[in-house]
Amino acid sequence: MKNLKKYLICLFIVITVVMALLNSVIKSVFETITVNITNKNVMALSLFFYMTTSLLVLAVGTVIFVRKTSKKVEEENIRYNQERNMLFANISHDLKTPITTIMGFSKALYDDVPSEAEKKELLNSIYEKSKKVNELLDLMFQYTKLNGVDFEMKLEETDVGRIIKETTALYYNEFEQRNIEINIEIPEKPIKRNLDRVEFGRAISNLLINAYLHNKIGSEVSIRLEEEDLIKVIVADNGEIIRTDMLEEIFNPFVCEDESRNSKGGSGLGLAITKKIVDKHGGKIYIDSNIDGYTKGFVIEL
Repeated sequence: MKNLKKYLICLFIVITVVMALLNSVIKSVFETITVNITNKNVMALSLFFYMTTSLLVLAVGTVIFVRKTSKKVEEENIRYNQERNMLFANISHDLKTPITTIMGFSKALYDDVPSEAEKKELLNSIYEKSKKVNELLDLMFQYTKLNGVDFEMKLEETDVGRIIKETTALYYNEFEQRNIEINIEIPEKPIKRNLDRVEFGRAISNLLINAYLHNKIGSEVSIRLEEEDLIKVIVADNGEIIRTDMLEEIFNPFVCEDESRNSKGGSGLGLAITKKIVDKHGGKIYIDSNIDGYTKGFVIEL
């Protein structure tokens, strides 16, 4: 939607400038032709042609603008529908496995009377799969919400470092369980920006989840905050390098470099949601492969 607005504004400006230049040329020609005309009938005829030509330029400009606008809107609608269909198709695919498991285990509990230990194991599996279903539905809700035309960020002056610390603390156990060392580098001085606390915290969460899901046991992860002309939030790791052709594609929905987004528990939506959040804050996110001591880093600039 943002790209569509930019396109329409640029198109309007270009057509307006071209029409103004053409009208200026027509006016100049008219004045040159009529400067020595004294006959009223000839003058009236010249004025008629001048007005007709000016209106014709206006009409042509309007038609071009309407046609270009209609075409662009149609393209955006097609793109949106394709993205939405892909979202539903992929989420449906991801939901099928845990739901099938839940159905199977539930039937086992219903048909048989297993031992207490077996019953506990089955119930735990049902619980874990139910959590997975809930997470997938939550991600789908987040993504569709961020794509909504009416969605607005609730911006307020916020200490960026504090959000990073609080969010990172939520995932200490996950990193410890995977024996992944996490280093935090946050300046003592508060660095404040107008942010949506909830959504920005979600963006950081998704980067941290991505870090512990897609790095091997014994890896090292760093999260740091830097302030120059812009602020930078960097989540770096010493895991596998991301291919050059995937550096931008990886932020699209359901894209994973290894083409097996389910194999490590990922949904394929986390990075896409993060990018949407960063975009709505007027920032950008990219991958930097030249961070000292690490193979790559996800960088948010605001």
